[in-house]
Amino acid sequence: MSVKMKQTRSPLYPIFLFVIINLIIFTLSRLGLAIWQADRVSAVAGWGQLFLQGLRMDIVALCYLFGVPALFTVLFHNSRIWKMILRIWLTLGSVFILFMELATPAFIETYDFRPNRLFIEYLIYPKEVFSMLMEGSMLWTSGWKSFPKSVNCMTGARFNNSHHCRLL
Repeated sequence: MSVKMKQTRSPLYPIFLFVIINLIIFTLSRLGLAIWQADRVSAVAGWGQLFLQGLRMDIVALCYLFGVPALFTVLFHNSRIWKMILRIWLTLGSVFILFMELATPAFIETYDFRPNRLFIEYLIYPKEVFSMLMEGSMLWTSGWKSFPKSVNCMTGARFNNSHHCRLL
């Protein structure tokens, strides 16, 4: 990337990029879940509401998750330490979102509703949670095959000495 282009983009660029990436993850997940549960969605004529209200809630969740880092980025955008903290925050936030979306089908199969506060509380028992997820859904294992490369790309790592994954 040229130096001039890097100087002209906003310090909030990585956060906006991660918001867009996570909105795509949320939307694809909602689409997959809606197709999987199409009979239930159609029974209440809820296709439009599902995507409209879902997008609204996704934006709210992303604002909660990335709002504080956005504020600190505006204040400390020149700090190397803050850039490292931001990189870690964005990566862990996105990994958490990906984890929750991959865990949702198994949780729905077991409890008949989406993961909620109770699911988060049970994360202190990782052995039980992961065994339930592994038994409940093959999507879990197929989604994790490309996970290490995705995390490396999100953290700004380079593959084959190319700079296409560099965000910060």
